[in-house]
Amino acid sequence: MQHPQNGQAGIKADEISQGERAHGVIHAQFHHRVHRFGGANPLVDGVDGLVDHGHQHPVGDKTGKVVDLYRSLAHPAGHPLHRLEGGIRGGEAPNHFHQLHHRHRVHEMHANEAVRPRGGGGETGDGDRGGVGRQNYIGARDDVQPLENILFQVGRTGVITPVAELVPVVISGVTVTSATLHNFEELAKKDVRIGDTVLIHRAGDVIPEIIKVDVIKRPPHSLPVTIPQNCPVCGSKIVQFADEVALRCNNSDCPAIQKGHLIHFASRDALNIEKIGEKLIEELYDLGLVRKYSDFFRLTAQQMATVPRKKAKSINNILESIEKAKKPPLSKLIFGFGIRFVGESTAETIANHFGSIEAFLKANYTTLCDLPNIGPKVAASIIEWLKNPQNQQEVHELLKLGLNPQNLSVSNIVTQKLVDQSFLITGTLPVSRANAETLIRSHGGKILSSVSKNLNYLIVGDNPGTKLQKAQNLGIKILSWKDLQQMID
Repeated sequence: MQHPQNGQAGIKADEISQGERAHGVIHAQFHHRVHRFGGANPLVDGVDGLVDHGHQHPVGDKTGKVVDLYRSLAHPAGHPLHRLEGGIRGGEAPNHFHQLHHRHRVHEMHANEAVRPRGGGGETGDGDRGGVGRQNYIGARDDVQPLENILFQVGRTGVITPVAELVPVVISGVTVTSATLHNFEELAKKDVRIGDTVLIHRAGDVIPEIIKVDVIKRPPHSLPVTIPQNCPVCGSKIVQFADEVALRCNNSDCPAIQKGHLIHFASRDALNIEKIGEKLIEELYDLGLVRKYSDFFRLTAQQMATVPRKKAKSINNILESIEKAKKPPLSKLIFGFGIRFVGESTAETIANHFGSIEAFLKANYTTLCDLPNIGPKVAASIIEWLKNPQNQQEVHELLKLGLNPQNLSVSNIVTQKLVDQSFLITGTLPVSRANAETLIRSHGGKILSSVSKNLNYLIVGDNPGTKLQKAQNLGIKILSWKDLQQMID
């Protein structure tokens, strides 16, 4: 059946399948059909040529045909065009087509990445569920933007990451102002420079990253980015370990590293101090009120009153959330210490084996190496942390201030249905990954950190990663979320 709007543009609805829209063909269709209206450059001459730039209004009947064409491609179900880019009304049409031309460059640079289908049927909105992203424009997960600057960000482990500052752009309904460049090797490989026009992609709809550079638009006399020799925060000499690509600030007193550790310690996956976020931690640090973990538990109402814009009720809520955080699971506390190579799964393994923070502080290299999924590299990192007298002293300070970590590994086990079975999760499940892992552990199962011959089951959700192919290659059994529930029931 032919949609009436598609008919006006001379396009049949069945010419544009859902699969095509999901793989960038909308851009190709639009590119080709606008070209038929005239012009050597389909969008510059075919669209911009239909707009009188001086008078800022559409010129001639051709504009209406392009609007109909755009509607038929972007909104075959007939959703009104005012849903896109804040509206196309009267004199707004020229600006809209300029935006469309700008975003069409996504197809020219990276056609297969330009438009991706949204998630499954769980999404809500005015359009069809599971369809092409509708919120702002075709190809809502990618955009082409000018790069204004490249900054160097220092993380809690001291790794220095180049970060691109962008002209603000909305991608998948989120305003993006920066994008990661991962490391300096990647920066050099992609040859990203200040002033470049770059293709931005929200990887996994979370972390914006730069896919590639449009070198044709590169400004004259641009130069490659100079790799810093000193930490941009504390000025310490930057180091690079023999087995790593990353450049690091190795100064444990660097404010950026210390702030990063404090933010990690208070985060949801660690101690979960609910009312203390990144901004507040930075303020507390800059005021000299919190410089180490134990300082959180020394905070008073009088001290908090010196923080700008903090009133009595807010201060009381903050102090209550700190008090509430004094009984964390042992694994969360170990994870919160930010020991290099110790993620949530490894912290769980350590907590389950040692049972108390006191026993963990006495751990030795041999014992750690005997634990599942802890190899020589991880064990050496843990021992290095434990041998640091400042770390030992800080743990004892926390205990004196009332921190009482709980070993929940035994009390939380409901059944033994998954005992001696190992699991790993990839993709998006109907519940959070943390809740899914807690469920598995509560029935005696173990969570591994990677695919290996020791893995019994891989639980696969929507949009699985590379773990699925690895597991299939090793002949590991694949389960759905429903399969797991049936094992437990």
